[in-house]
Amino acid sequence: MTGHYRERVYKIVRRIPKGQVMTYGQIAYMLGEGYTPRTVGFVMHGADDQTPWHRVINSQGRCSTRGIVLPSDKQQRMLEHEGVEFDKSGRCDLERFLWKPRRKSEKGNYQRAQCALSTLILVAFECGTRILRVIHGQDARATVEFQQRETL
Repeated sequence: MTGHYRERVYKIVRRIPKGQVMTYGQIAYMLGEGYTPRTVGFVMHGADDQTPWHRVINSQGRCSTRGIVLPSDKQQRMLEHEGVEFDKSGRCDLERFLWKPRRKSEKGNYQRAQCALSTLILVAFECGTRILRVIHGQDARATVEFQQRETL
């Protein structure tokens, strides 16, 4: 695996907020072709101190650190210290603690939608103001246009 391959994994993992987790499969899916949950796990074994490796867990909501030269409960203790809760079987509630990052395109779509909504509100306000002027006879040109439409 190349450095670029590994760095793509680490870039996502470094974004996971404290108190939240991602799964190996979730990261593999985000990265696309050439990545599997197993390869993401393999890459995580080589994570540096800047990468919160402990925030990546398996798809059942459990830690997968057995067989590694660490205390078997280290990952779970680190996550619990950040506020992630585990049940008696060592499983966390992924509905509650799974981090779902927004894609860059979603952020752009949200901003475009906000802009479109602002424009729509402004147009509606201007139309409403013009209608009020017509109703009160304050906009002679609009009143004539309105009366011509009514006669058609």
